[in-house]
Amino acid sequence: MGNNHVVISMKLSKILFESKTMTIQQLMDTDVTGLTEDKYVDEYLQALFDKFPSAMSEAENYVPMDRVRVQYSVIDNKEEKEFWLGSKLRLEGDPTDEELIKTIGMDGEIKNPVIVDTRNDHTVEGRHRLAAGLRYGLEVPVLYIVNEPDIKPAQPESSTFQMYHGGQRWSLVPSELRASKQGRYESGIGINFTNNYETARKYAGGNRVVHLVDIDRNIVDLDSEKAKIDLDEMVEFLNGLRGLKKRKEIIADLQRYSDRVKTKTIPGSVLNNLVVNHEAGAGNVGLEIVRFFLSKGIDGVFTDKNGGEVWFVLFNLSKIKGVKVIVPKEFDYKDVMLPDPRTKGGAA
Repeated sequence: MGNNHVVISMKLSKILFESKTMTIQQLMDTDVTGLTEDKYVDEYLQALFDKFPSAMSEAENYVPMDRVRVQYSVIDNKEEKEFWLGSKLRLEGDPTDEELIKTIGMDGEIKNPVIVDTRNDHTVEGRHRLAAGLRYGLEVPVLYIVNEPDIKPAQPESSTFQMYHGGQRWSLVPSELRASKQGRYESGIGINFTNNYETARKYAGGNRVVHLVDIDRNIVDLDSEKAKIDLDEMVEFLNGLRGLKKRKEIIADLQRYSDRVKTKTIPGSVLNNLVVNHEAGAGNVGLEIVRFFLSKGIDGVFTDKNGGEVWFVLFNLSKIKGVKVIVPKEFDYKDVMLPDPRTKGGAA
């Protein structure tokens, strides 16, 4: 492949290792090279071989690469480290080299990935690194061996998309929103979702769980054309909203935005961002703002994060069509990053 291969591999490596977790499909969605699907699979593997020659050679000795797919990720939560360390200890016993564990801890970084076979919950290699990661709180890079490619033939588009939610276990699908506390509505007031399983795990914490939620694909996003609202309507609503903090500042900012873009029809996302930035959405005030958005037919708001991650705040709870609680040891790590629902034409 010559120099072209080097350029492609460098681009994929930069995306892959800065994001810490990225499936082949998500690399394709970045559209950095315009490769075919088969070539993307090849280049993804080449990027891994370039970055981790020893670990990838060991993985290839364990199972031929043409029979499986390899997914790179990073483990940074205690429960996952304990699970994969336990799968190794059951077969080989406790780590024997205490000095090696201490040395890894003193280095403060684990550079060579652990190899995990998700097809039978088996840690192929890396118990000392897992033990050090657990003891010293280090991130553990991992190569997950999965059974199928994460690129699949095109299927009829589903009427729903899936995202993760970390929190207290739902005994019933929520039917109404709860008021948010100050500083707890980073992207807006509503139920928060992410396409990143690891992010949901962090927010779950403790004895909470991660839910896999099916959401109606027919969503009107705050940034869409359908979510534009007349400035006078916004101002009238805000003037009548009891308990609203920074009322004058928010209205002034709306007016400045309207003057700058030379229109009085403003995306709902502008009001949402001002409420968040002015920290004015706590308590019942936030719920009233959500009701205002719902009255305009707006269902939620998407927010782009780093590394292909997408957050979604849902206002309209009737859009929840199904819920499943994730069992960590049964989780398929090829789904660690779900597709961006907007790439399939889901949001209106």
